[in-house]
Amino acid sequence: MRVTMESKFYKFLDGIYKIMKLSILFILSLIGVVTLFSSLTSIAYITRKWIENGEVDIFKNYKKLFKENIRESIILTLIFFLLFIILEIGKSLSFIYGILEIYFLIYFLIIAYIKANYEMKIKAILTFSFKLLNLNIWIIVPVLGVLYLMYVIYVFNIFLFTVFGIGLGLVLFNVLIYYILRKFNK
Repeated sequence: MRVTMESKFYKFLDGIYKIMKLSILFILSLIGVVTLFSSLTSIAYITRKWIENGEVDIFKNYKKLFKENIRESIILTLIFFLLFIILEIGKSLSFIYGILEIYFLIYFLIIAYIKANYEMKIKAILTFSFKLLNLNIWIIVPVLGVLYLMYVIYVFNIFLFTVFGIGLGLVLFNVLIYYILRKFNK
């Protein structure tokens, strides 16, 4: 069997390589923890470009978007962590808080995708993301599937999760949002 750059096998391996590269960049850029949002917007932008163009310079685009979003990233990440801590404390009182955690995690990821791919003010992004999630509440089901897949990879091998699982989960989520927004824009 001859493997060429146009073969499906090569494209599959190239996709795995790109996802691993994204995972490693994501983890390295989380050293400051408050850069979570900036890292998520970078991955969202790269995923969209990858879908539309087939090729994307991962490192160059990641670095560019990361720098552009760093200021807002700190504020949004701190708000998200505060909300997460409140919900985590509340989880001991009722399982509803656990459901709200998942809801706000998805909301946060949608905000990152919109911020990365559309020129909008932050208030408009928050409003649009909220409407998008509530109009497409069924989005939670495939996202739970992606989270479960990430969990299985984590249980199977922490190293595999680190270099592959995180990127795979984020790329799958962003692909899902991309196609929902394509349908939404028609």
